Amino acid sequence: MKDTMGRRVRTVFTLLATCFTGCAAQGTTPAGTVEVPTGPSWSGSTLETRAGAVEFLAAAYGAQATEPLMRLRAEAAPHSVKTEGFRIMTHPVTQGDYRAFAAATGSPEPWIDAARWADQDTGFPYAMAERFMWVHGEPVPSRLHHPVVLVDHADAERYCSWWGRLHGGVGELPSEAQWNRAASGDDGTAFPWGNEHDPTRANTWETGVGDTTPVGAAPEDASTFGVHDMAGNVFEWTRTSAEDGASILKGGSWSTSLVQARTAVRKPARDDMRHITIGFRCVFTPQTAD
Repeated sequence: MKDTMGRRVRTVFTLLATCFTGCAAQGTTPAGTVEVPTGPSWSGSTLETRAGAVEFLAAAYGAQATEPLMRLRAEAAPHSVKTEGFRIMTHPVTQGDYRAFAAATGSPEPWIDAARWADQDTGFPYAMAERFMWVHGEPVPSRLHHPVVLVDHADAERYCSWWGRLHGGVGELPSEAQWNRAASGDDGTAFPWGNEHDPTRANTWETGVGDTTPVGAAPEDASTFGVHDMAGNVFEWTRTSAEDGASILKGGSWSTSLVQARTAVRKPARDDMRHITIGFRCVFTPQTAD
C-alpha cells in the first residue's frame, strides 16, 4: 500500500512539473528572486577585516588556527569592478526544487558512488555522504527545504538553464563578481550582514549543527539586497573558472569556520566534484525581443 501511494505521489508530481515546464508564461519574473542593481562588486579584504578574522580565530581555535591564518595572508587588497544589474535567487536551490527539475527532465538524482567519493579525497567518510542521498528517487522529506548537494558544476548549470527557460528567459550560475555584489553590496562588507564576526547569523562549524539546515533558517543573515544563505550552510558554484577543469566556490559551509564564509574567500573546486558541502543558486536574465 505504501509503495502504491508513493508511486501515485511521484506520478502527480511528474505531471505537475511537466505542466510547469510547458505552461510557464513567457517572460515571467521568477518567484524567490531579487533584483541587484548595477554597482561595484568587491573582492579582497582590508587589513581591518583581516585583523577581525585573526581575532575571531584566535579566540575560537587558538593554536589550531594556523592554516586559516595562512590563507588570510594570501588575500588580495580590496578592489572593485562595475557589475551590471541582474536578478538572483534569494536562497540556494533546495532538494525540493531539484526534485521538480529531475521529474520534468529525467535528470539523475544527486548521488555519488563510494569509489568516486574516495577519489575526491573529501575528508568525510562515505557513510556521511549517504545521509544526504535520495531514497527510492525522492529526497528525504525532512530535507526538502535544505540546499541540494552532491550536484556537480555541469548539473548545476543544467538546472539553471532549465529554470531560466521555465520563466521565458536565461538562467545560469552567477559569476564570482555577481555573487560578490549580491553578498557584500555597495560597501564590500566582510559578511552579507556587515563586518561583524557573528556566528549566530550563519550555519558554520561554530554552530555545532554539523549538517545543512533549511534555507532561510536565519533571516538575520540577509545581505543589503535581501539575499540569504550567502555565508555558511553550503558553498555555492559560480560560473567563474579557476585552473583547468575547476570553478570558483563561494560562501563557506556548515563544515567550515565563519572566517571561511567571508565574502572575500574564494575556493577552487573540480567541476566534477559532488560534495555534501556544495550547492548552488542561479541568476536570471529576461529574454528580450529581437
